[in-house]
Amino acid sequence: MTTVVRAVRPEDADTMYALGCEAAGVRLDRQVFDVMFKSCLSSSQHRAVLVMMDELPAGWGELEISYSMMSPGLTATLAELYIRPAYRSRGAGREALIHLAETARSMGCRQMLATCSRVNLRSRDFLEQNGFCMGRVQFEHPLSAPDRSE
Repeated sequence: MTTVVRAVRPEDADTMYALGCEAAGVRLDRQVFDVMFKSCLSSSQHRAVLVMMDELPAGWGELEISYSMMSPGLTATLAELYIRPAYRSRGAGREALIHLAETARSMGCRQMLATCSRVNLRSRDFLEQNGFCMGRVQFEHPLSAPDRSE
């Protein structure tokens, strides 16, 4: 099975939308997706890759690049890594992770962070098997959208 990991291109919008809907388990708002997709592609702080296996879309990964006052240099955060179930345990996720780590390194990043749900043991095992170690605990605080009716 041939695996190719490459940068996402504008012409990948439909494929990325389908993968995003599949990963989220819902039909995403296409207009919102298109705005976010274009923003991601044009941002110097994002890198997205498409994972192909035997010329079929197997998944995608996305990095967010940022500075932190508490760490030396740039930090890459694995914002997304989704591999379709049929392609899991076949090396697609590892290839994507290797490609994204090399991208981060080439941009001068000193570390790469990743998060996953504490109950997602498969993802936790995957990250640990690929060199990540448990560090900080992340907390979430949902913010409601501002009321724009006023």
